[in-house]
Amino acid sequence: MAHVFICPNCGDRSVSTDRTAGFRRQPKGCSKCGFGFLFELLDDYYPAPDAAFFVCDQKGMVIGCGRGSFELTGLSDERVSG
Repeated sequence: MAHVFICPNCGDRSVSTDRTAGFRRQPKGCSKCGFGFLFELLDDYYPAPDAAFFVCDQKGMVIGCGRGSFELTGLSDERVSG
């Protein structure tokens, strides 16, 4: 089964048969820009190349920001995270 991924930093879409890098539980990173993790697209609803992305952990804390987040909030990644 193929899984579709999108990078929150550069917007690059990729397809893979696995969700992790190798045998570790480490998430897949972007092969185009080197960003640390990708989002798996269950539905391809990515609205626009300049849309903001925010990544939250299980507690709802912001742990990462993608391209467009500064333009939306006016805050740096360091000020938004946490």
